[in-house]
Amino acid sequence: MGGSGFAPGRGGEADRTNSLVAPHGVRTGRGLIRPRAGWSREAVAARARIIVAVVLSGAAFAAFFEVAVWEARPVEAGRTTGARATPDLVEPATLASLLPSVEDRAPAVTALPPQSQTDEDDSPEALTRAEIQRLLADLADDGVRWNATEASWRLLYAMPDPESRRLIREESRPLLHSSDRQQRLLVTSLMMRLEVGIARRRGPMLTDPVLAARAIDWLHGAPRVGFECALSPSHDLATIFLITFARQVERELAALIQAEDEGLATHAAFIAGAAGLTRWSVEIADRLIPCLADNDRYQDAMKALQGLRGLGATIRPQLQDACLETEDAQATLCIRALMMEIDAPGSSEALDQRLLRSRNEKPVTQWRFGRD
Repeated sequence: MGGSGFAPGRGGEADRTNSLVAPHGVRTGRGLIRPRAGWSREAVAARARIIVAVVLSGAAFAAFFEVAVWEARPVEAGRTTGARATPDLVEPATLASLLPSVEDRAPAVTALPPQSQTDEDDSPEALTRAEIQRLLADLADDGVRWNATEASWRLLYAMPDPESRRLIREESRPLLHSSDRQQRLLVTSLMMRLEVGIARRRGPMLTDPVLAARAIDWLHGAPRVGFECALSPSHDLATIFLITFARQVERELAALIQAEDEGLATHAAFIAGAAGLTRWSVEIADRLIPCLADNDRYQDAMKALQGLRGLGATIRPQLQDACLETEDAQATLCIRALMMEIDAPGSSEALDQRLLRSRNEKPVTQWRFGRD
């Protein structure tokens, strides 16, 4: 036998020729004959080109995805509505969490590259009373697939329209007591978003006690409706709602600050502090100051900073004592920043805050619940 690399058998030269044409093997009367030698230079080069093309394509997609996500992130700076500025301490969460606040226009698609965006009108959809009644009925558990999901989006997109907002509020209020659980929960979520938006436009006001009571309940764990939609109840929505209407549920929050559940008590203290309930400054500070230290609890330092900052000079003595007692570098930085903010709002931005490991460069003043 020579060094041909092919097994002998019927077919002779024809088998050899066919195998050269099909390097993975050729079917003969005796079965599949495969070459024993390695790949040719041409085969290796072809496979190398394929691998390089796949890698470059993946890198290009990753780069585009990162840019798209970055462009879709909300602007961190506060907005204004007419002459009224957004509250300094807390803003309602972004589209992903609350969807959307009523004074905002219908959200545009910002994740697409500029050349893919259209010039279509993004003005809010105006709904008639009959349309609103039908959409609210679709929120019930009626066995029709996707109608509640579509209805939730249409109601939210219509809310920036003043007349639609008024009609939605009128038609939704009786349904807070609906016998259909799904409809009751989704309408509650809709009303919470609507009330927060109205309060931001008009200033402090009273809300429906039913909404306030349900928001307190949702802090223990938001109920589920069996699917996700724009009006799904959420812990974050309840938080934003309670910060907005904290003075109406002041005693309930004060009771939660004393709860045995440390996570619940700390979150209630954050809400009360961010809302500026200085009547409970001592209790709030006792809960939040320990959270300033470096630990493994997600965002507790950020929430503590925002909650304590809302209390102003009333917590100066406790901050001074904590500064003398702590040996934690992160807690020391946070207390120093808070003391600077008490003396001169905005002055803490001169500090190097990278130790706090936030996506915001100046988290002491820029971090907002629901936006990070």
